[in-house]
Amino acid sequence: LEIEILEVYDYWLLKMRPGRTRVPALDAKRRLKVASAIADYGVEDCIRAIDGCAASDFHMGRNKANKRYDDLELIFRDQDHVERFLGHSAAEVEEDW
Repeated sequence: LEIEILEVYDYWLLKMRPGRTRVPALDAKRRLKVASAIADYGVEDCIRAIDGCAASDFHMGRNKANKRYDDLELIFRDQDHVERFLGHSAAEVEEDW
């Protein structure tokens, strides 16, 4: 499971924090959220959920507060969040067709 957690975390860093030297740590809280999401959805859907968050204008900071809401803890907070981001990911794919 540790390898899968690191795979999801590394993908999140690549997608949400490209080129940054200071990045959020994979602390116990984040590790637990990622592990739980992998157990429920698998690595591929976790990666799709990250893509779904990246596809959301609101979550990427194009909102009134100009604040990004893209932390791993938020993406994997609960099944509702994961499924919502999976929906964003699916919508993006459908638009490309």
